[in-house]
Amino acid sequence: YYEQNEPRGEYVLVLQGKSFEEIAEEEKKNWESMTLEEHMQVYESQGIARKEAMKLVAKDRGISKRDVYQALLS
Repeated sequence: YYEQNEPRGEYVLVLQGKSFEEIAEEEKKNWESMTLEEHMQVYESQGIARKEAMKLVAKDRGISKRDVYQALLS
């Protein structure tokens, strides 16, 4: 078709993005380089309540909420 006709109109490029595993690994590296306090500040700066931020930090790091709470107290 294109040998006889000039291409016209819009073009769409389909690019492959990062896999979920790659994204999760990058996020994990980011969290590991932060202190718990800095990690908490990231969520709190987004308007997330402190209690919910502690849950998210615990989930990100694979630790219990209690461990996060105790670390923030000390």
